[in-house]
Amino acid sequence: MNHRHRAKRLGLTDHFTGGEWDALCSTFENKCVACGSPERITPDHVIPLSRKGDNTIDNLQPLCWKCNNAKRTNTIDYRNGIRIDRINAAVLPESKRAEPKPRKRRPYKPGGTPISNFRFTPTDKAMIAEIRNRCGFISDAAVIRHVIHELADKLEANFATNTST
Repeated sequence: MNHRHRAKRLGLTDHFTGGEWDALCSTFENKCVACGSPERITPDHVIPLSRKGDNTIDNLQPLCWKCNNAKRTNTIDYRNGIRIDRINAAVLPESKRAEPKPRKRRPYKPGGTPISNFRFTPTDKAMIAEIRNRCGFISDAAVIRHVIHELADKLEANFATNTST
């Protein structure tokens, strides 16, 4: 979505003209003000529209598409080499201050390993407890790993004796 559509969606009425943009680019020799590349120069908002920045020529800087994408929604003025992201909020008028974005929390998903969703019968639980106590394991998972490794060793030994005869 281009900057005009975003500005319109955000209700901003001011915008820059093509002539203003061309003049700004020629001021910086039609090069990216961050890296100096002359390829794919795009308008970048110093204070992003998402952080209540203006869509005027005063809030624009020419950046190549790589630098523009890398900048994301940070407030960096490459024209003067100033990063105004962390300057005291008193610098910006109240209407221009960005609202902190709420963090999205991922929903809790139980499980982790498929074995943790396995349901044991009371007999299984008694056998696990007996092996845990006898061998000194701390958790049921350690007992299950131990039993699986023992079974794998027995199967491997049984397979080796059956194939050798």
